[in-house]
Amino acid sequence: HVQAARLLASPPSTIAYVITREGPQPLGCVTAPLDYTHYVETQLKSIADAILEWVGTSFETIVSGQQDLFRQ
Repeated sequence: HVQAARLLASPPSTIAYVITREGPQPLGCVTAPLDYTHYVETQLKSIADAILEWVGTSFETIVSGQQDLFRQ
């Protein structure tokens, strides 16, 4: 949050930012591609694992392509 605020000339009290491959950048000043790996690992994975536990699999199993094709 602080890194994104430092990129603004006069930061407001609330800063909306995204994580890019070059670090946090405030919306409206994004110059780098989004860091999709960051979002998958820190946000999607934990939510998916909490849900997938109930169906007997995991996020890693699904994204690795190592699903058990013969599971009963």
